[in-house]
Amino acid sequence: HHSSYKFSSLYHSHQNASVIVICIRFHRSLAVISPETEYRNNGNVPKRKSSKSKNKTTMKFNSLLVLSLALSGVNGFMSSQSKSVAFSRQTKSSSSELANIIRADAEDFTFDQLQGGVRLAMESAIKIVGDVKHAPGSASTDVNNLLRYTKVTEVDDSVVKNVMSQVGSTLICTGKGEEMYKDPGDTANKEIRLGPNEAIKDALVSAASVGEAENIVVNFLGGDDLMFDEVTNALTEFTLDLSPPTKCKVSFNSLCHTSFPNGSATVTVLSTKGDSGNSMKGAEKTVASGEVYFRDGKWYTVTEEDINTAIA
Repeated sequence: HHSSYKFSSLYHSHQNASVIVICIRFHRSLAVISPETEYRNNGNVPKRKSSKSKNKTTMKFNSLLVLSLALSGVNGFMSSQSKSVAFSRQTKSSSSELANIIRADAEDFTFDQLQGGVRLAMESAIKIVGDVKHAPGSASTDVNNLLRYTKVTEVDDSVVKNVMSQVGSTLICTGKGEEMYKDPGDTANKEIRLGPNEAIKDALVSAASVGEAENIVVNFLGGDDLMFDEVTNALTEFTLDLSPPTKCKVSFNSLCHTSFPNGSATVTVLSTKGDSGNSMKGAEKTVASGEVYFRDGKWYTVTEEDINTAIA
């Protein structure tokens, strides 16, 4: 999801570096002395070359380029031992000089996951915020922000209901989905279920009517394995199935944190009256805005006070 980091090393091949250098140097010389002109020994008066002379120049360039590529190809098919011998002969003096400067580390490098940005990602609750642009028969997501929080706050059921009653919010539906992959074995009948997709299917079963809704907030919640592209795909499908009024504003929050188990996701959908709860603070203010997550009989949210502003 938002907090998942994948580290990969890039291998840079220098096998054809000599070809590139030769071409660059030769090209640079052509830029300084054009094959179209040559200068007399006794002055700076340019004299046009004949077509025969130009052809010779072009043939020289092509010959050098082909020779360079051929040498590179031979080098590519040389055995590692031959390359090592050839390289050692050419760079014996220079490598001897560098022997006292470049030394190998005595111990292998150990990456500490509890340092820098990785630590911040692992310890924070990551939330992606955005809107859903929709029209009859079409829907697309637009990301607005990514925020980190130091924690996820549990909110008492009575507080959630009281706040929703004060600001006129309505709970449209909730749903939960489990991720599942069935190994097809020797057959081609594989089965894949994604948490966000299963969550919206569960929610749509009991979804209330949104015919009069002005603002709808869709909240996804999951563990660290919650994939944002799966959320957006589910969100698009959900919006099309829910069919909100064209003028209705649809926004979303996608939150993941290590405190929630992997392999599942929930969705909580509310209808709000717009800018509500401006006089409230903390968790109540967030709930009033429509951001609240229901999972396993409990309510959760995140607050402005808990935004993680630390820098790696």
